[in-house]
Amino acid sequence: FMLNAGLEKLQGIVSATLHISGVPGAKQSSISVRADNVAYDDLMIGIVQGSARHSNNLLHFDLQSEAPAMVNGIQSAQRSNALLSTIEGSGTIPLELKYYPFKLRVNEQQNVHATFRSDNLSARFLEYLLPFFSAAEGTIPTLCTIEGSAAKPIISLHSRLQDTRITVKPTHVSYRLDGDIYATPQ
Repeated sequence: FMLNAGLEKLQGIVSATLHISGVPGAKQSSISVRADNVAYDDLMIGIVQGSARHSNNLLHFDLQSEAPAMVNGIQSAQRSNALLSTIEGSGTIPLELKYYPFKLRVNEQQNVHATFRSDNLSARFLEYLLPFFSAAEGTIPTLCTIEGSAAKPIISLHSRLQDTRITVKPTHVSYRLDGDIYATPQ
């Protein structure tokens, strides 16, 4: 059973706790999730933790990831595929949730707000986002915000390239990148 074929490279051990309370039509839910040894393909992500609370058709969430100190008995910093990234995020999503009959729907007329931040995002993420890059090195502090209506959210991104090194696969040419990247709908 696979939710999405693109997730077949994702691995890790997940534990979760779900709590539901209230009367029909006014349920409140909370979930806590922890995933250990999370990896995508050969990219070690580490530990991912999150929590979410749902009531009054709003989902509030928080998440964080961190590279583990040890993975399969090997120090993360010694693994060539380990990321030393931490990612934090939080937000609110207008979500209609009913358990019986089950219904899950984002209210596109209401606003969504989410923020994701990493002060030490590994440049190796570029190899997965843009597959024509290889041998990416360095850190890319990044802030991503998502705001506005759920139907047409405004996504803004600010990243700082600090002595980031990449190689373009087809040409095998290496580059050193420094500077700020801003991506906004304007």
